[in-house]
Amino acid sequence: MVEEMIAMFLNVLAHHVKNRVIKFDFIRSGETVSRHFHAVLKSIILCHGVLLKKGEPILENSTDPTWKWFKNCLGALDRTHIRVNVPKSDRPRYRSRKSEITTNVLGVCSQDMQFIYVLSGWEGSSHDGRALRDAITKHNGLKVPHGFYYLVDSGYANCPGFLAPFRGQQNKRTTAISDILQISGFTWNYERCTIECEKSAYDEYVKNHKEAAGLYGKCFPFFNDLAPVFTRDRAQGTARGDIGDDLEQYMQENISLDEDMGFSQLPTDEFFMPMQEPASSQSPVASEGISTAKSRRKRKSIARDPSMDTLNENFRNFVETVGPGFRSMADVATRKDANRVEHEERRKLLPQILPFVEGLSIYEVMFILQVLPKHEDELKTFIELPGSMKLPFCHVLLARLGYTPPNV
Repeated sequence: MVEEMIAMFLNVLAHHVKNRVIKFDFIRSGETVSRHFHAVLKSIILCHGVLLKKGEPILENSTDPTWKWFKNCLGALDRTHIRVNVPKSDRPRYRSRKSEITTNVLGVCSQDMQFIYVLSGWEGSSHDGRALRDAITKHNGLKVPHGFYYLVDSGYANCPGFLAPFRGQQNKRTTAISDILQISGFTWNYERCTIECEKSAYDEYVKNHKEAAGLYGKCFPFFNDLAPVFTRDRAQGTARGDIGDDLEQYMQENISLDEDMGFSQLPTDEFFMPMQEPASSQSPVASEGISTAKSRRKRKSIARDPSMDTLNENFRNFVETVGPGFRSMADVATRKDANRVEHEERRKLLPQILPFVEGLSIYEVMFILQVLPKHEDELKTFIELPGSMKLPFCHVLLARLGYTPPNV
């Protein structure tokens, strides 16, 4: 049963399929699929200490050509935008600089690209530095030990614990362009790097926004590079949260896994609901300190079932048992990919080398060109042999394969 629940869960995450697809593939009801998905999700949240990697600093004697210059560096962080569906009234806050409705997700990774910390839920218009400030001020958020740091891009400030590249002064026009693109009817032409809108709409906008004067029809080739640094956001961050928040919410809810109840109070065919928030008259700037715990979606608390503890323990054992196996499988797959690339390179070299081996007839050359690429070990040996040994190798190969010269 646990294996089937995990298979459902991984299928949803890996292929982004819906409840109706999973219940068809696994021959289960939609309620069972939803309950099992959330059960595994809660178990993963409880296992975050096992699944998330601990930051390891770069040592003084490191020889890694990429990281040896960053002593005591714990890794790197950046944000990524993920498209979401939100109510029409919230779209201005979720509209990114590329005019897409997204949520801003902060990811912190180690040197080998394993996640250390993730903060999700910030609106697409939020500035990178704002999400980072929220992450480091949370009581269960990102912790940076004294004397260590993370690498960040120019969208963040240079400060203790974070090393950013040098950047120039703020560009007021970049901010003005970003503001005008938040208005309906104004779009950005990525090829021409200009604002596109009706001239009358632009003239009406400039009447109340003098800083936007002179932008219509003018090319700004560096806007895409400067926007992440200089634009201001309208985000409120009411839906933000990390795995620590999810863990606290789960411990408060005490959700049961009873066969007859569980998550049946969620009559939905979708796993992921659009992020919503209650109407508020507060301004985006004044609402920075709004607590997320009260605004996050809550479910009805029901009696705790001992089966949840059993599932959590079984899932933790499963992760600890198969985790090294998954890593071994990933290493084997990586080596296979590398061997495939090397074999392809050798296969391309064979027609350039074989015709110049003295002592082989044209028919022997054609025969070897047809059969040798099918044998990886023999091909590797032939390519690596010195020139004086290639001819004897070909004679042995021809004899082993039973080559018979054609009657011409």
